[in-house]
Amino acid sequence: MSEIDDVIRTVLADTPTMTAEQHAAGRERVLAGRRTPRRWGRLAAVAAGVVALVGAALIVPTLGGENAPSAAATVLANAADMIEANDVPLAAGQFRYVRTESTMLGRTERCDYQQHDLDEVWIPQAADAEWLLRRDRGRIEWLTCEDPGWDGLPAAYREEYRAKDGAFVLDGGMNPVPEPGWNNPTPKFLASLPRDPQALYTMIEQEYAPGGGAAEPSKAYFQFATQLLMTAALPADLRATLYKAMTRIPGVEVTEEFATIDGRTGAAIGLNVGAGGELREDIVIDPKDGAMIGRRALLPDGTVSSTDVITNGITDTVGVVPAG
Repeated sequence: MSEIDDVIRTVLADTPTMTAEQHAAGRERVLAGRRTPRRWGRLAAVAAGVVALVGAALIVPTLGGENAPSAAATVLANAADMIEANDVPLAAGQFRYVRTESTMLGRTERCDYQQHDLDEVWIPQAADAEWLLRRDRGRIEWLTCEDPGWDGLPAAYREEYRAKDGAFVLDGGMNPVPEPGWNNPTPKFLASLPRDPQALYTMIEQEYAPGGGAAEPSKAYFQFATQLLMTAALPADLRATLYKAMTRIPGVEVTEEFATIDGRTGAAIGLNVGAGGELREDIVIDPKDGAMIGRRALLPDGTVSSTDVITNGITDTVGVVPAG
């Protein structure tokens, strides 16, 4: 796992000696490009949204050289076409359940470990009603040896948060909270975004315009779009628009026709990120229905350094996980 640390220290050369917690934050900076949305004191975007899907097949073109970018565009466009204009409607009293399980490789001074984080969100039929967020963070799985006494390990905790509109006040959050916008994508803000792919892409270009610190803007565009795809409240029609907008990002390609995350297989769409392209970030799309399975980050040797796995469903009771 030392390669992970080498990559991060190369990309973030101005970072002093890091604790494991700082190392994790550094990894997020490596993967986040210029302006990854910050973790504010409230959280409207905790996990991936639930979408309504039609039963068409996603066509994955054969990979190959110059055709790779157009292959990615085809996969994204086909996935968008499978998604209906609206989410599956909830009946009165029902909740949309969204689960995101994240894993990330880490290292103490002598041992390698994997950190596991879990976010579960229950979104009510009336978006302005009370939402529930359940977090289980900082669980450690030792890989090479055990070093539980190392003071740089992340603090493990389990907490529940309740708030209307998903405006959760999280421990350590910033105050004052920003207005609804790209860094605080509330349901109302998401509803205001254009459903025209070119118009949405133009807005992303303006938000991450060259000259503001992004030496390679396509990386910022891709990472911003994938971050938005992880938003719990993202409605189906906006997800479809975002897929189509991503076809306009230069350099995006099908990186693997059959990529598996947590036992689920889909087409991986990705881009090299980091100062010198040392890392690659992918999203994985289900070939059966166009849903986003999750995302992953890979080192140059193909090692998966982090994953986010998304599952969802509908339940009649807040706090209860849907069956199946």
